[in-house]
Amino acid sequence: MKFLTDSWDFILLKFLLDKLPRSLREKFESAHRAEEIPRYTQLTKFLAEHCQVLEAVAGPSSKTKSTPVSLFVTNTADCPVCKEPHYVSKCSQFLKLSPRERQAKARDLKLCLNCLRSGHGMKNCPSAWTCRSCGTKHHTLLHYEQSSNTTPKTEPISATPAEPDAVPAPQSEDAPIVTMTSLANRIVLLSTVRAEAIDARGNAFPVRILLDSASQANFITESCLRKGGFRRTKHSATVLAINEARAATTRGLTSLVIRARDRDDTRFSIEDTILPRITSPLPSDKVEVQSWKHLKGLPLADPEYYVPGSVDILLGDSFVSILRDGRRKGEKGEPDAFNSVFGWVLTGAVSPSVQATPLLSFATTLESIETSVGRFWQLEEVPEDASCSDEDRRCKEIFAQTTYRDSSGRFVVSYSFVSDPPIFVGSRSIAVSRLRALERQFKSDPEFRVGYNSFMQDYLDSGHMELRVVFNASSRCPNGLSINDTLLSGPKLQQDLLAILLRFRAEAIALTADVKQMFRQIWISPEQCDYQRIVWRFSESDPILDYLLKTVTFGLAIYCLLQLAHQYREKYPLVFATLLEALYVDDVVTSVRTVEQARALRDQLLSLLRSAGFELRKWSSSHPAALEGLDTQLCSKSMLDFESSEDQSQKILGLRWHSQSDSFGFQVNALDRECTKRTILSEVARVFDPLGFLAPLTFTAKCLIQRLWTLKLDWNDEPPMDIHRS
Repeated sequence: MKFLTDSWDFILLKFLLDKLPRSLREKFESAHRAEEIPRYTQLTKFLAEHCQVLEAVAGPSSKTKSTPVSLFVTNTADCPVCKEPHYVSKCSQFLKLSPRERQAKARDLKLCLNCLRSGHGMKNCPSAWTCRSCGTKHHTLLHYEQSSNTTPKTEPISATPAEPDAVPAPQSEDAPIVTMTSLANRIVLLSTVRAEAIDARGNAFPVRILLDSASQANFITESCLRKGGFRRTKHSATVLAINEARAATTRGLTSLVIRARDRDDTRFSIEDTILPRITSPLPSDKVEVQSWKHLKGLPLADPEYYVPGSVDILLGDSFVSILRDGRRKGEKGEPDAFNSVFGWVLTGAVSPSVQATPLLSFATTLESIETSVGRFWQLEEVPEDASCSDEDRRCKEIFAQTTYRDSSGRFVVSYSFVSDPPIFVGSRSIAVSRLRALERQFKSDPEFRVGYNSFMQDYLDSGHMELRVVFNASSRCPNGLSINDTLLSGPKLQQDLLAILLRFRAEAIALTADVKQMFRQIWISPEQCDYQRIVWRFSESDPILDYLLKTVTFGLAIYCLLQLAHQYREKYPLVFATLLEALYVDDVVTSVRTVEQARALRDQLLSLLRSAGFELRKWSSSHPAALEGLDTQLCSKSMLDFESSEDQSQKILGLRWHSQSDSFGFQVNALDRECTKRTILSEVARVFDPLGFLAPLTFTAKCLIQRLWTLKLDWNDEPPMDIHRS
């Protein structure tokens, strides 16, 4: 094309401009009309500034077509609260405050209460967004429930995660948001009914149903599904909490019939989405039974409303069909009642018989195919450097102050709690319940029992087993706490996957290894072992015993390895850079220039990590001479027969690597499913290619996805034949 090599970005410029909306293209060309051919870097800078403008404007989910809004441009200034380079809506100090305190802080700093920016007031705010909770003109982070009661000492509980994203992406039509909040000085009776479901054999069995007028879907628990023997249809979606925090993944769809108790004239056919669990026991605490005058003589839909119990089904989109005429309104502190085909349903705040446990329930569903496609696009994004918050710095300080090494060299660590050491109430009963549920699975799968027993025995004997047992640190006690809730998350220590893979390809000699049972080589402080209690028995005829886990079950391991690298930086200079830049969880993935450097690095890694109780194994290299003199038991299987013609590939950070040829490969399976928009997106989204080896193919796939969108097909529609052939 007769362009100089330093002007080749014109092709990229033209390609990207063609992808932009006309309005955005006109803005860019107007800003650079004095130049004959703008630079590609000028376009990327323009888009980055445009994104900053959009991020400054917080707004609600939108189910309808977007309408034009006026934008305002500001310079990216330091946060007025902590003086760090981020927006106040992302400030950890600001987010720690209650909504009332945030509002007062925003007024003190003279910020607009609608967009949290300076330089104008709420009346003159150019942002078209409003509060996501109530729809009025103020920022969502400043929203709090108005109450005629005296403000309780405990703030309203929110389902917002510890670090909420104050600038949400527009929701799809499949993501209606539902929120429920309760205060610690009262119990809210949610609308529950006792009914019957018809199982697969035609027999009726009792179920407890939660009515949710704000939900656009029905849900059923896995246990209720099994009890009724209902047929499962494959379906995957993600259940989200407030602010799009991931809550659970659905396990399929099912259809069933429910009816009022002992009545066959009120049948309803419903389609339910399957979840492991719908909510905690309702109500959150036992309610004192009272003789409310306005409820006298009414047949209640849930006669045992005052006793906390599990929920089997959530009725959402079928809610209206069960309503009947009639409503009884209670006085302050008394529940309201409305009539339904199941009887009179109670709802509203009442006084608890004991100190109430705060409780809230959940939110929205989003098709997981969209999440998968989102990850597909995110593979090409360049990661941003994460700033270190005050909490992250505090977590580092606690680790430095409490970590030590015992006489054998092993690390002894302590958990970094958010505040004072927490108190967990009633956790043993939950653990015993989980154990018995596991034992029910063992009855149908005896080999599963053998694997679990072997693993637990291995924990006692400090041996090795392949079975991976999950220790659930997110399980909540009756007082609402889980161990994860009480711990500081700490800064991100994990290197970016793409950066590690690029360094792996940088030099001539590739070298990989794996830290054997990394987490089990780190002791937990004896004072904190009580936070790691488990229950177990090797047979149902044995008594249930309590055990204390003495090693780390999650987190903190990378902290230890990095501290090891810093502590011995001068003695092991090659190891320092490797542990900082080439460690991904328990995998060492690096490259060096010569065989001599590979051997030196190998020996330094083995020596340093062995001094702290860590064992490096599964060594592999693109050059077999790099592993000469190493015990063959520590080598990967692919290195034991390096000259073999058989496929000796191994997984390296999700990619298939062939050590003999030092090359990457991809495994492709033939598509045996019906070709629809859903299956095409699903298959394309499965492509994991962070290094871009398949870019010519994925580019074609992205163009195909673009065409599917322009055709406006439904998820299960077949595309035209020309797309079939492509």
